[in-house]
Amino acid sequence: MSEGGPSMDKESEMTRKFFKRLSSFKVDYEKENRRTLKRYQSSYRDSGATFLRDKDTIMSLLRDTLQGDDLEQMYVELFCVLFPTVKERERPDSKPLLAFLQKIFALTSQAHDALMHRAKSHHMEHRVLFLEVVEARNLPGMDLNGLSDPFCTLFVTSKESSKRTKVVEKSLNPQWNETFKFKLKEPNTEFFRIEVWDHDPEERLRDKLRKYKDITSARGIGSFVRDLGHGRHSAQEFIGRVSIPLKDVTTETVERWWPLGSDEQSGEIYLRLGLGVDKDRTDAVNWYRGVLQLLMIYELGKSPLMVPFQWEHVSEAWGEYLLRQMQTGWGLTAKDILLAKWVAYTRLHPIFPLSGRILPPLLFQVFEAAINSDFNANDVSLILQASNDLLKFAVAFVEKIHEFFPCIVTTSQLYYVLKCELHKFIFACVNHGNGLRFNRTLEILGKSVDRLCITCDNRTAGRTEITSLLISTEIRTSIQTSARTTVSSIVKAALPAQDSPLAEENEADEVPIEREAKQLLRVGQLLIDDLEKGLGAVDKDFKMIVKLDFHRLTYEIFDLKLEEMMKPFISKFCNHLMVLCTKPPGSPKPEGSDPAAACQQSDAASTFLHLYLCLRKFSDLSPTDHGLPLLIKPYFHLWFYPGVGHLFDLMSLVWMGWMRRAVKADFDWVGPSHENLMSYPNEADAKVTSSAMDSVQIFTQIQTFWTTLNWPDQRQAAIFAKKLLRELCGFSILFANLTMDSLEKENDKTSETTSPYNITPRLCRSINNIIFVGDYTKEIAVHLNLQQLLVDIQSDFAGDGCLMERQVEIQESGLNGIVDSIIISTVSKMDGWASSQISGMLRAHDEKQSISFDAKVMELLNFLTVNLRRLDEHLLSSHFVPFLAIIWESFVQILKRAIAAGIRDGKSWEHFVGQKTILDIVKGYLETAILRHCGRASGLGGIASSSALNLSPNFHHVLKQLDVYAVPVAGIKLRYLARRHTDEGAEKRGLICIHASYQRDHDILLLTILNASKLPSADSNGKSDPFVQVGFVPEENFPGLSVLSTKVVKEDLYPIFEEKFNIKVSQEMMRSGGYLRLVIYDHDFLRKNEFLGEAFLPLSTVHQTTTNATTVAVSASQERTILQLTAPSNKDIEYLKSLVQNRVDKELKRFLESEREKMVPPTLN
Repeated sequence: MSEGGPSMDKESEMTRKFFKRLSSFKVDYEKENRRTLKRYQSSYRDSGATFLRDKDTIMSLLRDTLQGDDLEQMYVELFCVLFPTVKERERPDSKPLLAFLQKIFALTSQAHDALMHRAKSHHMEHRVLFLEVVEARNLPGMDLNGLSDPFCTLFVTSKESSKRTKVVEKSLNPQWNETFKFKLKEPNTEFFRIEVWDHDPEERLRDKLRKYKDITSARGIGSFVRDLGHGRHSAQEFIGRVSIPLKDVTTETVERWWPLGSDEQSGEIYLRLGLGVDKDRTDAVNWYRGVLQLLMIYELGKSPLMVPFQWEHVSEAWGEYLLRQMQTGWGLTAKDILLAKWVAYTRLHPIFPLSGRILPPLLFQVFEAAINSDFNANDVSLILQASNDLLKFAVAFVEKIHEFFPCIVTTSQLYYVLKCELHKFIFACVNHGNGLRFNRTLEILGKSVDRLCITCDNRTAGRTEITSLLISTEIRTSIQTSARTTVSSIVKAALPAQDSPLAEENEADEVPIEREAKQLLRVGQLLIDDLEKGLGAVDKDFKMIVKLDFHRLTYEIFDLKLEEMMKPFISKFCNHLMVLCTKPPGSPKPEGSDPAAACQQSDAASTFLHLYLCLRKFSDLSPTDHGLPLLIKPYFHLWFYPGVGHLFDLMSLVWMGWMRRAVKADFDWVGPSHENLMSYPNEADAKVTSSAMDSVQIFTQIQTFWTTLNWPDQRQAAIFAKKLLRELCGFSILFANLTMDSLEKENDKTSETTSPYNITPRLCRSINNIIFVGDYTKEIAVHLNLQQLLVDIQSDFAGDGCLMERQVEIQESGLNGIVDSIIISTVSKMDGWASSQISGMLRAHDEKQSISFDAKVMELLNFLTVNLRRLDEHLLSSHFVPFLAIIWESFVQILKRAIAAGIRDGKSWEHFVGQKTILDIVKGYLETAILRHCGRASGLGGIASSSALNLSPNFHHVLKQLDVYAVPVAGIKLRYLARRHTDEGAEKRGLICIHASYQRDHDILLLTILNASKLPSADSNGKSDPFVQVGFVPEENFPGLSVLSTKVVKEDLYPIFEEKFNIKVSQEMMRSGGYLRLVIYDHDFLRKNEFLGEAFLPLSTVHQTTTNATTVAVSASQERTILQLTAPSNKDIEYLKSLVQNRVDKELKRFLESEREKMVPPTLN
């Protein structure tokens, strides 16, 4: 906002701050919101996430998960499986492996040596061969269809202990994936053998004969003949074998493709085998799980602290070796590994979340294995116990979930626990026991088929079913508890004690109610932030996984608590605003303001709007479920409604006081060019002063404020918009009046002068200011969108639309009246000089002093040039023409008075010609000025110049008067004769027939009067004695030409004259615009001849020819002309009287009397 001068600095700055904060309250709110979140949110959330940032704490908690395990025995068992023979134990050949074991078990060197000594003396269990038959490929086709039905037999040394795989029908590339275990006596001398056979079922001869259709090759024929030879007995056909000495098999897993024969036609088989010990499966799975946990803890300890832990499998090479050797040495199957992983992962995950790529797929595999009854009762119990612990963690986590939103884990805990769909697994076990062959498990557990009970919660006595209702109830309760705890924590953090490190430094100096408002604002901002984080992070997962609306449950608690705090306080704050917008006691004028009070007004308005915006944002986050009984969204705008009205009053108080100071400062401050002129890039801004620019800026800020306010209730919004528009219209009128008053005071200070140059830059800019502010007010009225608001609400506001349009019209009319008043006042001061100037010009004209007349004209034009240049330079283009129109109107009124004086003094027509000359000179000059100015602005200068000056009613009156008085006698007669000639309503007195032509080369008018008809009777016998007089009118244009007459025809109303006239008429006379007049009279001896009728022939219509010098006769082929004989009508006489009245010409008066006499009808003699 610009400054009006030094005296305006402090007041202007306060006003600028007030309206800037008003218009940018949303931006300021966002800044304050970010500041609040940065400063306060950690104060109520740090407690839940502190340990996640402490690596030592995490490592300690993770190691605590192994408290129930015997780590020393685990080490011994692991050592034995790595070094199964006594010889290997005495001299282990892998120092790096031993060093790795020491690291993962976190052993000192002394403890490590003691455990190694203990392991060397550990009793060795029976050695076993662990084998997995995976698949075969490229087997020969043994059946007629070219395929085989392969299966395998396996044994160690003797077939007495043989085992067999399943049969894979019709395949040359079968897959078995079956595991076997063989106890060994002497591994160094025994061998392992596997044979692959084609299975053929027992068939009768008739069935075998039917297979001839399946023969597809020569080999098939041999197979067909061979089958026939076996009769009804089954014939298993040998495909190939593999024999492996066990001394070649070590504790390390061996897996590869083995050929089934000496040639490639027998195919290959893929085996995975290794030597191990005969370990109890439960113990083996438990040791494997313990080592896996140690490996995960070790790798987490080496990694940077990132949540979730992006760990998918053991990455250390020795770690993979350990797991592989345990799996082979203890004969662990895929389901055993699955069980161990599930227990290990569910123990570690609640402490430090694992990657989402681990738990969900693993749970799905566990779920599938459970469905297929791959687990025994103990396995199921272990899985369910681990799952139950995970569920309890999920419930506990939900109770503190709000504490984790801002930290780096965000929602990883919930996301990776609940999203694994734990409940699906439990529900499947409960609801589908029969169909999933789970009877054996349930019987071992001692439970009924449809009831699987485990201890769900230590807080409840007895045993509880894990059902969807239980999970839903637990999670729902946890969400609500968490929401209540979060509100309490936020209130405690946002309303700190004065000695708290979170207390604001400047709050102690604030007004108590505004300090309380800012504290409640922080509460709302923190609650909104919590809702947004929950809505964006976990709400979708809650709905998808546990079928609960997390956002709805949380919002319901927040809505209740926030309403309890906000509703009574906002009512109190509205009263506070009402006090602030009341004129301070002892302040005689609205502009009187105290800086401290102004600062308090600004702070209060800003805080009030921030509270409104906070609750609006809170309402925008409300659930879409309309069944929820909300307390804030439907009613919060009603709480703020009185305060917004007070806020508008406060705006009026601040703006009105500033406006008075700004306009005064505009006229008081003397800038570099004695004008407080603002330099802005466009023409409008360059021609207005700071008060107008600042007013428009305030209007813009008010408009921005209104748009940002976005009041939710349309009815109340319409009331506010009407009030705002009414205030703005009043502001623009007040601004105009203040500007006009200041301009008048300035003019009163200047000494009176006769100088005509009263159009000053300050005058122009004052007008510009008023126009500029008024135009912007109309734009604001459009942007308020009041019309649409009134359309959208009920009919009881229907009439307000027209009223508000009328409000804008009244404001515009008032501004135009003020501007016109300023212009008229300025122009009226130039009237005296202009009147004396015009009088001097007329005297010079009357006295035929052309030099003096021209000098006076130049002086007048110079006067116009100076003033118009100032207008052009300093006035807005939109008002240049209206200002010029007022100057023109003033000039026309001067001429009007001069014409009236000339008429009164009986001036001749030459005097009025001088006035018309002056009028034409001034009009032409002004039109040129408008053309030049408007042409630059829009290219429409011609249209603007012709319309602007011609709209003046006084101009038309002057023009009409000059059209009468500035015309000679001949001109008046010509106008009258032109009317007579074209008057359709004239009284008809018969017809006359003539021939007329003009010979240019001899200047002779050849006229033949042929006859007349239908003449009126003038005598008592019903006849007339007509004759024709020939003359030219007006006589002033035909000097030297006499009147000619025809002979008298006695007693005839249809006389035939047949008389010819050759009249000498110059070409100049023919071009004068005159008429040939033919008058018919009735001849009387004793008295004056009576007028019968007359006709007029315009000389411009006479046919012109050339002929020989000796030719003077009228051509026989000349065309006849019939003219209507008429007499003057009353309208003709009235028209002539209007032309003649107030004229001093005797000839015109005589002419008028002669025309009146013609109106008398012929009398019968």
